[in-house]
This record gives sequence, structure tokens and C-alpha cells, in this order.
Amino acid sequence: MLPHPDGREFRVSWSLLHALDHVAQHTGHVQITRQLWDQRG
Repeated sequence: MLPHPDGREFRVSWSLLHALDHVAQHTGHVQITRQLWDQRG
């Protein structure tokens, strides 16, 4: 378990999945931004 500053605890597996999901969202944002950039020219 990983402690949170507010006193809650999280499983390591949940923390890793949450981080992976966050990276996937940012990757999607980057892909959309790149497509918009390519279309403007």
C-alpha cells in the first residue's frame, strides 16, 4: 500500500494503472494536437 498525504492508502497496482491511464490520456492529446498542426498547413 502507498500512503497519500491525506491519510488514505492505495494499492501499488491501482497506482500503476492510474499512471498508465494518465499517460494514455496525454498521448491522445498529443496525437490530436499533432493532427490539428498538420492540417493547418
